[in-house]
Amino acid sequence: MRREWEPEELIGSWTLLEEDWRLLANKAGAPRLGFSLLLKFFELEARFPRRASELPPAAVRYVASQVKVDPALLEDYAWSGSTIEYHRAQIRASLGFRESTRDDEERLTGWLATDICPTELTDEGLRTALLARCRAERIEPPGRVTRIVAAARSRFEKALCAEVVARLSPDAVARLEELITEHTLGTADDGTDAATDAAAGGDSAEGDSAEVDSAEGDSAEGDPAVAGGGRGFFAELKADPGRLGLETLLEEITKLSRVRAIGLPADLFGGSARSWQSNRARNFRLVFSTAGGQTTYVTAFTRLGWTWGARFSAPIDTMHFSATGN
Repeated sequence: MRREWEPEELIGSWTLLEEDWRLLANKAGAPRLGFSLLLKFFELEARFPRRASELPPAAVRYVASQVKVDPALLEDYAWSGSTIEYHRAQIRASLGFRESTRDDEERLTGWLATDICPTELTDEGLRTALLARCRAERIEPPGRVTRIVAAARSRFEKALCAEVVARLSPDAVARLEELITEHTLGTADDGTDAATDAAAGGDSAEGDSAEVDSAEGDSAEGDPAVAGGGRGFFAELKADPGRLGLETLLEEITKLSRVRAIGLPADLFGGSARSWQSNRARNFRLVFSTAGGQTTYVTAFTRLGWTWGARFSAPIDTMHFSATGN
């Protein structure tokens, strides 16, 4: 909840109404002030504050002036125990809400994973959607909102990996694996798995990783048009194409041909993956930063190749890629 409130906003949102006064009938001192603030906060946010610091100071003073209680007495209000539990139950009953259950948590997790995660990129956005859903269903939000958001994100990513990988032929998977140099596929100097680091995108926003950087400059052996590009091809794709010119243009056209030779299907990111792909088209580093395993690795690099091979079809597009890196 925001911290700053204008006087007219306090009057419109934090003024106790007739029904509110009925609920306050037998309360005095700190419980009277605490209950009043819980009630008005819940009316605004459809959830209870977890601690006194969530309450705007101006609202505390304004409500305290209405109930004729010293604002300093809020420090005496217990934020755990039977009193606040009774107050919460009263407020839920008065406003027509109920407590959430484990079944609700499971249902909300599934809803986030299938309906919201494909288009919402941030955890804060998922949290906002979850709270709005709880308000619409007249449910007090679960106390484990962060865990629900994380579980929904993980469930969505696993389903997306399975959906995308299911569209790949065994030959395409093998060629994708060949995009990574032997050094990148091995164990990094610091003992971490370099393939996983590369799939997560490393430390830079463009998805560069220490392992990939160390392989830049390696060139593929043999026929450059061979399917999959051979060892070191992924490093070539991520390397700076250099100054724009005829030679650069021809090199980028060759890269494009080699990417297409991998054999990725045209509908690789169709279905439920389409909205995810369009929203994350230029955010490779964040693709699956929390997932693990070979499925994630294949899907992450498939996505890079698919964007390259499907989006750039004419020489002018390839030149644009060379000049901008997009």
